[in-house]
Amino acid sequence: MSAHRTVQHAVWTGPDSPAAGGRRVCGHLIPLGMTSQHERDFATPPVFVSSGVAAEQLGISTQTLRRWVDEGLIPAARIGPRGLLRIRQSDVTAYLAGALTPG
Repeated sequence: MSAHRTVQHAVWTGPDSPAAGGRRVCGHLIPLGMTSQHERDFATPPVFVSSGVAAEQLGISTQTLRRWVDEGLIPAARIGPRGLLRIRQSDVTAYLAGALTPG
């Protein structure tokens, strides 16, 4: 015996409907001509640099950079089984501009 299921879809009407050019992103209604916060956040993926590159740009040693990361002074991600550090280029740039300050 096979079971059949009927799925009813809601009809989206109105000035922001797909027929009128509106759309949904992550379940949210996005009016015509606008972008969602999700689209703005992920329009350009973050660029990550190694601890060596970041330390060189910051004018510090990699050991100092590791200490700052361990102390929570600069955000970083650890990847792989060896726990290699990757720092967002935007965080390095923010530090150099004075937006991030250690201590």
